[in-house]
Amino acid sequence: MMSCARGLSLRPNAFVLGALAAALVAFLGISAAEAGPILGDYKSVELGGSVLMGRWSEGYINGNPNHVRNGAHAASWDGANLGNQWELTGAVLAGTTTLFGNPGAADGTFIVKRDFDVSAAHLLLKSDSGAAPWWGGDGGITEYDFALDVYFQVLTVTVAGGAIMNATSTEVFEGTYVADPLCQVRYGHTVGIYEGVGLTLPPDYPSFEAALEGGEILLGGAWGTVEGTRFTITPEPATLALVGIGLAAMGLRRRK
Repeated sequence: MMSCARGLSLRPNAFVLGALAAALVAFLGISAAEAGPILGDYKSVELGGSVLMGRWSEGYINGNPNHVRNGAHAASWDGANLGNQWELTGAVLAGTTTLFGNPGAADGTFIVKRDFDVSAAHLLLKSDSGAAPWWGGDGGITEYDFALDVYFQVLTVTVAGGAIMNATSTEVFEGTYVADPLCQVRYGHTVGIYEGVGLTLPPDYPSFEAALEGGEILLGGAWGTVEGTRFTITPEPATLALVGIGLAAMGLRRRK
């Protein structure tokens, strides 16, 4: 595997490759000497990989589970510590769309899509003392900061007698590495399971993020586990296109 800013392992004509590399650096405004996370697919333990599972919380403003500006917070969990490998912060609920059923019914199952405002949202990939599988051996760096571009949930809830009996969510996110736009997190995917709700968050869950805002008061929230998480770290698509153009030009040069 490779680190995003370390470039592709190719050996074409040195002059053409040098010109292509210079164009990429100029286009993206980065330093080729920068390191970064290792490209690849990462899955949680139960899916056969080495990324730790996690826990999540959502702070409710005025006690409403679907109130716009409620804050989402999630982090990896190793059975003793939160956030050793990854942490999602800063996402706030922007709106909810019903896809199936009636969310107001006392009985039945409904599905909703919940879109989040990601203007201040980040996925932090931690070093885990250098043991995290995506870590590029970067000295002095403790986490890779990805600014989220997309984050939404598809939430399935079963209600009986007005009480939640079961709730699971599939969550999708994409983001760009702040220090190096060559890197993106794409097709991120997690599965979350609801466990509790109330005014007091258990101590081994991520803190409620929502706070006083416009006179609104944070009154508790919900929390649960992340049963699976997986994501892909990949070069930014525009960069891949430029590399493809460069390789095509090298192919034409060789034919002449």
